[in-house]
Amino acid sequence: MADEKQDQQKEPQAQQAQKPAKKSNKTLFIVLGVVGGLIACVVVVSGIALYVASNAAKSGIKQLEEATKNIEKDGDTYKVEGKDSESEFGDDVELPDEWPEDVSVYEGKIRSASTLRKGKSFSASVVTADSVSTITDFYKKQMEKDGWEESAKFSGKNSVTYSYRKEKRTASIYIAKDYSDKSKNAITIATGSY
Repeated sequence: MADEKQDQQKEPQAQQAQKPAKKSNKTLFIVLGVVGGLIACVVVVSGIALYVASNAAKSGIKQLEEATKNIEKDGDTYKVEGKDSESEFGDDVELPDEWPEDVSVYEGKIRSASTLRKGKSFSASVVTADSVSTITDFYKKQMEKDGWEESAKFSGKNSVTYSYRKEKRTASIYIAKDYSDKSKNAITIATGSY
């Protein structure tokens, strides 16, 4: 009988030793379930983020294509057509055919030329190695010769602007150092009616 008692006492001890192992497995399954759930959430959220980013990229590309469909490249020259305007940019472009004859463009490389407001306004940018005083002298004489009246002059540290009037039209001549080659000067000529 003493042996039976010992066996009975051993059995509950053995069962008690096994119970914590079951509890440990349960905790392990809970932890694995939580980690698995978190991983699943991350995968779902990442998938949603990729879907949203993909749609945003497609939308952006579509908008870019729409915005640039009026840009035409011809060698080193770009032409842009808008509803009421047309511009050309490059190393040496041509003036628009409608450029006013009484607004002289200084000798040099024309970097940009534009027709705006359905031919009511024009602009051009020219680069030259000539000095500011040479350019200024040219425009003072030429604009007066073409019937323009000087209405304003603005001088800055590195630039000068002349404004002119003629009938119901204005013209501005802006002279400054060229942004890409500081040994040259850039001239922007703008004219239009009001």
